[in-house]
Amino acid sequence: MPPQTRSTYRHSTPDRGLNTGDYDTVKKTRFFEAWDARQPGQSLRSITQAHRIDKKTGSNWLQQRLEIGSPAYRRTRPQSQILGRPSKIEKRQIQTLLSPSKNPYRNDPYEAQIAYFDLRVSARQLRRRLTQLTKNAQLYKAVYYKDELSKETEKTRVEYGKRHAGKTVENFWQWVYFTDEFHFDPTSQRAPRVLRETGARYNQENIVPRAPKKGIVLHAAGWVNWHAKCPELLFWHDRTRKA
Repeated sequence: MPPQTRSTYRHSTPDRGLNTGDYDTVKKTRFFEAWDARQPGQSLRSITQAHRIDKKTGSNWLQQRLEIGSPAYRRTRPQSQILGRPSKIEKRQIQTLLSPSKNPYRNDPYEAQIAYFDLRVSARQLRRRLTQLTKNAQLYKAVYYKDELSKETEKTRVEYGKRHAGKTVENFWQWVYFTDEFHFDPTSQRAPRVLRETGARYNQENIVPRAPKKGIVLHAAGWVNWHAKCPELLFWHDRTRKA
């Protein structure tokens, strides 16, 4: 090595090639043989230096041999996290499933959608691809609305609004009691579901009409006005008609 001509030492190119990949089988085998035949008191550092490998690399090889045995002697390939063949589901097929205009079965189970589009995969694989290729798309509980407002009820509400449109809180609205009610049918079918992505719950295409109720319906009602509200809800059902 020539004498230094600089006041500050700078690292030069090493006298041996740098290994940027995995060592071959011969290199690993010779290291393991030297380790198994080491003399008492011989350190791991001395063995790795003799075989021109890093001490951390030698330690990793020994740990790998403890875990997997003889395969540690051979060059290891990168192991994939997803085993098996590549998926048959492509991104364009996933977009078709999420499209309201192209998928008339978005509210049905995965099996029905697979059969309609002839995807030839299992429901589990379809769910996995939906998670991988979209914003966590899956079958979510759908938002629904009731579209059974009768003409008579609509007419009554419009007339009431026009009749009291000019009145104020002081001379009228503080004395008005507003009521509301909801109905629950424990024998009805489960809530509808829709295939969509996360964050698209209230998009218009993901809202479905509410199915008519049947069986024994449980009702609840309450009231509120300008000064107070009901202390508790009133409950009744169709059999007794009692609150």
